[in-house]
Amino acid sequence: MFDNIRDKITILIIKQRLRKRHIAKQNFRDVFIKSESFFLILPEDEIDYHSINNVVKFLEDNKKKFVIFTNDFRISPLPAKLKSNAVDFGVKDITVFGMPSKKLSNKLSEITVDVVIDLNRKKNLFYSYVSNLVNSNIRIGFEKNYSDLFYNLQFANSQENPEIIYNEFLNSLQMF
Repeated sequence: MFDNIRDKITILIIKQRLRKRHIAKQNFRDVFIKSESFFLILPEDEIDYHSINNVVKFLEDNKKKFVIFTNDFRISPLPAKLKSNAVDFGVKDITVFGMPSKKLSNKLSEITVDVVIDLNRKKNLFYSYVSNLVNSNIRIGFEKNYSDLFYNLQFANSQENPEIIYNEFLNSLQMF
């Protein structure tokens, strides 16, 4: 019950903070081909986290620059070449309402990329809001509660198997 009330308060805060942001109509034709830099928000879910290797490999194979955003305890297992392009956060970087701290918000607002991709399939307002702190015109995420507030391109989340859903995500991304 507390989580439900906290989510409602968080949504009100987020709506207030994002109200000045205007999402312009986008043409997603050739968006992947024309985009050079990406901000990749890794999933919080452990099973999903281990299923996104194809997404990272796909970006590397297409010679795209990308920054990874993940928990601080997940930085050390990353390959050395990914560690240098990672932004991490800890427990102290999350407020009582599940929002990024002022310090983390300022750090993220200094980042400018062509596309933000949130790989979280489950509702998590922290990651969804983070996707809007980074300077970008295109924000991609999975369909979930409140996702219309955060993303201008959403993918269906109809599979339970994370391997399948992320492969379908890549197939869809290649169409753009």
